[in-house]
Amino acid sequence: MVRKGRMSFPLKTYRRWHRKVNIKQRRHAVAAALAATTITPLVMARGHKVATIPEMPLVVEDRLESFEKTS
Repeated sequence: MVRKGRMSFPLKTYRRWHRKVNIKQRRHAVAAALAATTITPLVMARGHKVATIPEMPLVVEDRLESFEKTS
């Protein structure tokens, strides 16, 4: 029996997907995430198979830097 006004197992979970984050904090998080991709053990701990990659981070093409516009 479930008491009224109290839910033991709610059907939907509430998450704040669009949370306001300070700009400096967001920039720091992005920089930290990019820096973490250069550390091979951290990348392997996430489940990626990087044993055959010669060095981290892997640069696919340098041509992307020559673009002036994105559209």
